Amino acid sequence: MVRAALVTATSLVLTGAVVAHAYFLKHQFYPTVVYLTKSSPSMAVLYIQAFVLVFLLGKLMRKVFFGQLRAAEMEHLIERSWYAVTETCLAFTVFRDDFSPRFVALFTLLLFLKCFHWLAEDRVDFVNASVNGATGFSPPDSTTEVDKDRKEGDEDVDDGEPNAAELRRRRLRKLETANTPDH
Repeated sequence: MVRAALVTATSLVLTGAVVAHAYFLKHQFYPTVVYLTKSSPSMAVLYIQAFVLVFLLGKLMRKVFFGQLRAAEMEHLIERSWYAVTETCLAFTVFRDDFSPRFVALFTLLLFLKCFHWLAEDRVDFVNASVNGATGFSPPDSTTEVDKDRKEGDEDVDDGEPNAAELRRRRLRKLETANTPDH
């Protein structure tokens, strides 16, 4: 936590110094922006600042959507992130001709979406495990898992338990018979 605050403060100070230096050299907004975009050291500092801001935004989004992460979630996230970063670097070598700030931003967005997908997947697994442990019953994720061994039109196979469609039919029949008046 302290290290992240130190990096953030250092980045802010460097960015402020670079922008102030460029403004004092050029004295107007447009020439200052042109100077900042044409100067490699200035762009490096601005990229570092952008990286820090994206990192802080990611931490904020994680706190908003997931709260405090469990140790297992953090471990899975770090483990998967190393592979994702490696894959991204390999993809950068393939697309080296198209390397631009927009391209880097899109890859960063892809990495963030992957991370949030992994966190959501871990949370769903945790909730399913806690519900299954408390009730001893494992609800299927979808009706396709109930019938995964059956093929389309293979209704006459009887494994002892009715499938979801048969249960719906039975409930509808029960409701229809309960609602019909006796003559």
